[in-house]
Amino acid sequence: MIATAPLDHGNLFKEFRANFNRRRVGLAVGISLVLSTQLLFQESVLDQFSFAETFDSLWPYFLDILTIAILLAVGVAFVDARFPAESARRMMGLVAAVLGAIAIGGGVQLSVHYGLGPYPPAMNILGEATRWLMISAAITLIYESTRRRRRHLRQLHAAELRQKVLENQMIEARIKMMEAQIEPHFLFNTLATVKRLYRTEPTGGAKMIARLKEYLQAALPQIRYGIPTLDSEIELVRAYLEILQMRMGARLAFSIDAPAHLQTVPFPCMVLITLVENSIKHGLNPMPEGGRIDIRVINMPNTLAVEVSDNGVGIQASAGTSGTGIGLANIRSRLSALYGGAASMVLSQNKLAGVTARVEIAKRAVPQWIGGMSKAA
Repeated sequence: MIATAPLDHGNLFKEFRANFNRRRVGLAVGISLVLSTQLLFQESVLDQFSFAETFDSLWPYFLDILTIAILLAVGVAFVDARFPAESARRMMGLVAAVLGAIAIGGGVQLSVHYGLGPYPPAMNILGEATRWLMISAAITLIYESTRRRRRHLRQLHAAELRQKVLENQMIEARIKMMEAQIEPHFLFNTLATVKRLYRTEPTGGAKMIARLKEYLQAALPQIRYGIPTLDSEIELVRAYLEILQMRMGARLAFSIDAPAHLQTVPFPCMVLITLVENSIKHGLNPMPEGGRIDIRVINMPNTLAVEVSDNGVGIQASAGTSGTGIGLANIRSRLSALYGGAASMVLSQNKLAGVTARVEIAKRAVPQWIGGMSKAA
């Protein structure tokens, strides 16, 4: 048995009110008026009755058609409210709306025109019902095809808007990458450390230059090509942490655990290094003794997870790790733009100390840049 969500009658009524609006009533009146004019062009009617008599009978004939049209509009509005998405249930609902409008409308017409009888022959009633059934079905099919086309156009327009937003975010991300990865402040501090080390410890200065070279080698290809992988992001973070480790000394320790077969998968640029920077700035820097950062890539059946964990001051002690910072907000927005609902980023307080930031990406998800920027590159 298929479980269905409980029906929200209040919301259903609101949707019905929104669908059964003046526009639909006006459309029903217009269609009924057009269909009723056929009475004026029937040769047999004009032979038996004068034009004035035929015109006088136009009003009740119009009301007969309008009754069916309004009932059909009510039925379709209810179906739109109950089954807004294309499905077998929606099609069954539309069929029921057409049949119900014909049955109820026909019954009302018989009661108004013939009262308790005698009624026309059954074949006449059946023929009239079949005629209105075909007309109602044709109108409903036209409405449904128009509705689907408009919905498709809205979805296409929304997809184009999302693509534009994504392109703007990718351009912004590459600019931010250049600002963050070759940041003058960071480079000046590093070069100042190199200068100091060469005066006091030449071997350490040489190591610092080598780490800076590795960092730039990891950063520059991403600026040029813009199609990052988990491996390139890890190498960038590793070089970044090694430079900071030489500057901070014993105040910083780190580890990176990433299976080799997962490092070639696409991974959004600047997400990992932003999480690491956030941990250092808001988690470890406030502590005189410093701390450690552990990066772990977890391979699950349907999801790839990347965790950045620190043993710093924690969420409560640092507003920057509360999830409202600009860097973390940008990560969430970029994950949403690239993967939709197939990716997420959450923060959690560690049991002993510090914070863990966890990014999860469904393996079935394909990042938007694969179809766009990869071709351009």
